[in-house]
Amino acid sequence: MKNKLPWLKTDRTQIVTETGSPLILKGVGLGGWLLPEGYMHKLDKPYDRPRRIEELVASTCGELYAKQFWDRYVDTYITDRDIEYIHRMGFNSIRLPLNSRTLCSFDREDNPVFYEKIINKVDELLSWCDRYEVYCILDLHGAPGGQTGENIDDSEYDKPRLFMDELYQRQTIALWKALAYRYHDRSVVAGYDLLNEPLPKWHGMYNDRLMPLYRKIRDAIREVDKRHMIILEGLHWSTDWSIFEELEHESFDTNVLLEFHKYWNNPDYESIAVYKEMGERLQMPIFMGEGGENNLAWYTAAFGMFSHNAISWNFWTYKKMDCNNSLVTFPRPQSWDHTEKTKEMFDQLLINIEQYSRFLDEVAHALLRTSPLSIPAQWYDEYSSDYNRIEGAKIRSEDPISILFYDGRHADVDYCKQAGELQADEDALFVLLRPGEALYYTFHVMKDGVYTLSVEAKLEEASALACSIDSESWIQIGNSHSLHAPLEIGEHSFGIRCNKGEISLKTIEIQDGAV
Repeated sequence: MKNKLPWLKTDRTQIVTETGSPLILKGVGLGGWLLPEGYMHKLDKPYDRPRRIEELVASTCGELYAKQFWDRYVDTYITDRDIEYIHRMGFNSIRLPLNSRTLCSFDREDNPVFYEKIINKVDELLSWCDRYEVYCILDLHGAPGGQTGENIDDSEYDKPRLFMDELYQRQTIALWKALAYRYHDRSVVAGYDLLNEPLPKWHGMYNDRLMPLYRKIRDAIREVDKRHMIILEGLHWSTDWSIFEELEHESFDTNVLLEFHKYWNNPDYESIAVYKEMGERLQMPIFMGEGGENNLAWYTAAFGMFSHNAISWNFWTYKKMDCNNSLVTFPRPQSWDHTEKTKEMFDQLLINIEQYSRFLDEVAHALLRTSPLSIPAQWYDEYSSDYNRIEGAKIRSEDPISILFYDGRHADVDYCKQAGELQADEDALFVLLRPGEALYYTFHVMKDGVYTLSVEAKLEEASALACSIDSESWIQIGNSHSLHAPLEIGEHSFGIRCNKGEISLKTIEIQDGAV
């Protein structure tokens, strides 16, 4: 097959195309498809992982129905339409979680034998990605035996048996070699994410086994594939990079990406500085390979920060039942919350996925900072200030900008909003701008046209607020705190400056058209 997309590789701290052009991956993770997790379908424990959900369907409806159900589920949960939507909204990549248990069996020599249904679906997905020019990262989310020992890797006994039994290590190495051989000539595959979130800290007694396994997988891949990026995740939900310290003295590979994950904490640069520093020190690009499950304000902050700092990223997760914080949602079947499930409920689940899924464009706008968009004032990209910071919210601690609670306290902000809830009233923030201070907000528009840029702010009687677009001349705006501007497709910067007095700045709004 002729490759439409240019090959990707690493070049010191950047991902570049084969011609040397830098590229920032901005993508979404296809969780819930080939490795469904219970929370994505509003299922309580014990039905929190694929094998137990499969047992639920089979015990409720019978083995024959279960096979037909899962065949139809795989055929309809992700389709060509999804990849077209991902492309249309402005993303350039996906991350595909794979479950080794449903992807293949292993023969007596521990070589993988792919199940045709699933591997053919992966092939079909890559053809859609080629069609819409979207890169795909292959992510071994559920390795043989389990690398995490939790529901996310489909563990049978909540143990990371991959690191407890060499059989599973041999199988994992062989599986990666087989995948690399199958896709070695496909540029649409951006890279190989070797193990998702290996070894949380309570399984830390196996930590010293991770890097040796990574090296064995690398060797097997490089026997058949010299071109694709290899992606390494850290320990403990991919947040602990201590295992990568050895790379300063011992080379791993010349085409490696280091991956961290980020959930439910401050969406500021200070929270990821340790990863950025290590990437610079090792001269390797870094990748925020999984983050999300929060509200739109957090998405606007975190993913805007990654993009502004030229960090590739991938949002988790693309589709979930009955939610407001994924890109796609579908209704829960009637009586789904009852303890006892029925065949009719599972039939309705498939119908809801096929016929009643809804695209939530506002999630894409928040992730990519595309209009229409609301940006909380504290999530500026650049600033100008000659003042000392007034202590308030414990975020962006290295900046001189004063980010304050309305009640004047000095405290942390609660950013654990897993269901997409709005920030609580007591966590509402504003930025206090003093004379001469300015903030700049990056955003994108998807087409040429007139846009309305507005500011939600409280001004003292003698205060004056000025705005600029793309660092052009400052325009003092009146009581409406808004302006209309013709903008061309692409990236823009909206500047806000306090000319006199003090301004309490809350939100920036960008809307399509002259509102």
